[in-house]
Amino acid sequence: MLLKDIKEELVLINGDVIVESSIIKKILTADSGKNYMMVDDNKELDEEDMKVKIDKGRILSISKELKNGDGEYIGISRFTEDFFIKYQEKALVFMEDRRTDVWYETVIDRMIKDSDSEYIFSLTTEGKEWSEIDTEEDLILAKRNKIFSESVL
Repeated sequence: MLLKDIKEELVLINGDVIVESSIIKKILTADSGKNYMMVDDNKELDEEDMKVKIDKGRILSISKELKNGDGEYIGISRFTEDFFIKYQEKALVFMEDRRTDVWYETVIDRMIKDSDSEYIFSLTTEGKEWSEIDTEEDLILAKRNKIFSESVL
């Protein structure tokens, strides 16, 4: 796994997400030495969303199964080197248990619940445009919303 080679903070961006450039700027300029996940707290949540529970700016839980989420994790985060060391250890437990039915967010959620990580803070998209492109319909909608003219990804 490449995680063992991470020697500094790392920005993680899901490959199916496009965003306005201001969202990337926000996560890159947030205080260093902390862990962050970008959250859309303006949209109405549905069953398929990766929902987060937040208290005082800290993420307490992340899961598609959450019933009353405070927002949707949009697939962009920034983590410290220490976080990734602990992430790799926790991910190995899932792999040893032959768990192939989980997302990387499941490992993060387990770390939060087990208190195995530093705090993860939420950063809001502040209503800026972003889109997850899973289908042709998603792509058409993103183009209609003009995300492409402002996006960096």
